[in-house]
Amino acid sequence: MLAIGNDTVKEKLANFKSSLKDAVTKKDEKLQDLGYVSYLEQM
Repeated sequence: MLAIGNDTVKEKLANFKSSLKDAVTKKDEKLQDLGYVSYLEQM
């Protein structure tokens, strides 16, 4: 992968993966709180 040899790309990839994980976790919490029907109605 490109990130192996380039520290800047490696750091950006790590930040992207972290932000993606946070976004998915936040959406999952909302889904669990609302239930899937209400969650989908809000989309």
